Amino acid sequence: MKPFVVDEVSFLGGEPTLQPHLIELAYFARKRGIRRLNLATNALVIGHELEETAAALFSAIQVGLHGAKSETYEAIVPRLVARGANIVLAFTVMPSNRAELTDVLALSRALGVRGIRFIPLAAEG
Repeated sequence: MKPFVVDEVSFLGGEPTLQPHLIELAYFARKRGIRRLNLATNALVIGHELEETAAALFSAIQVGLHGAKSETYEAIVPRLVARGANIVLAFTVMPSNRAELTDVLALSRALGVRGIRFIPLAAEG
């Protein structure tokens, strides 16, 4: 029987950066041979120390974005991009922010992110 191999692990929420052992768990996964580590975060609590480690450790960092004018995201995303992090924005499309789609595209280009995901808000559960 062929052994079970895990090639990719994603840390997502709630908010994974609130997990006090996040970096320790990520290093453990790397030591076990997992090649792709992904982080999905709102980036609200990523400080300078975590941003450097996260940029080097995670294959991709998805940052949740709920509008094109958020100063919080504009502050953290450029710093992660400058450290070489592969940033993908995740934009939840809702009736209240639908008019900002063009602005979000412009923001993603200005920030230098490598991708953007548009997630329609599902009015369920």
